[in-house]
Amino acid sequence: ESPCCVKNRSRFWNELGMCRMNQAESDLAQTCFENALQITPDYTCAQYNLATFAMQSGDIPGAIRIYDGILNDHPDHFNTLFNAGICYGHTEQKDAAIARLTRAAQVNPHHGHAQFLAGESLLQAGRAIDALTYFEKAHALNHGHFESTQGYAISLLEAQDYKQTLIVCDQALLTYGPAVLPLQVKGDALLALNRIEEAIQCHIDLIHLDLDARDFLVSRIQNMAETQPTTHNQYISIVLDKYPEYKAILGAGLKHN
Repeated sequence: ESPCCVKNRSRFWNELGMCRMNQAESDLAQTCFENALQITPDYTCAQYNLATFAMQSGDIPGAIRIYDGILNDHPDHFNTLFNAGICYGHTEQKDAAIARLTRAAQVNPHHGHAQFLAGESLLQAGRAIDALTYFEKAHALNHGHFESTQGYAISLLEAQDYKQTLIVCDQALLTYGPAVLPLQVKGDALLALNRIEEAIQCHIDLIHLDLDARDFLVSRIQNMAETQPTTHNQYISIVLDKYPEYKAILGAGLKHN
């Protein structure tokens, strides 16, 4: 009961809770964090640890409630913003997830995973242009992270920066090897630049990699027939002239208007 012990008792409970977590004694850890908060209700560290315990235990609504309470008092608490954004993403509350993840990325601009998750949340909400800045940073920070490169390429394509899209797709293909999505995005960028024969070769590479990509290509080619009939006719002519063996594979996509 010395003054030092009384003053720091909530901290002791919090530290004991962390020890319990490290020993996989989850129920005891929760009790420790709760004891810390009974002594000091506004103890942010214990609040955060209790929320994270709830998150890891699958109690996402409980975690959100505590995280948002922390953010009411500390709106730029990075770890809380980060975890709260993930929790809101799990509950399909996209706007809330975006608000917290983009703020986390702004608070800590050198945290590559925060940049990636901010971009990913925006991309999933159909806001690829807004996602571009975050993916660009994530791509620079997350060396060897395929998903960051992939998101960057998609956002560049949506922003109609086709030349940079090709550069990033080629980087991905050289770094990670043949993959479906970089080839899809690269093909779209080549078509946008009217580099039709190169796009066809890209599509052929895609078929060789994954025959199931045929449905994607047929859909793309049919859309081209509706929106870019001149390009569509050029595409057909080149396939029939130089790659006739792919006529059957591409099927309905190669019908003339």
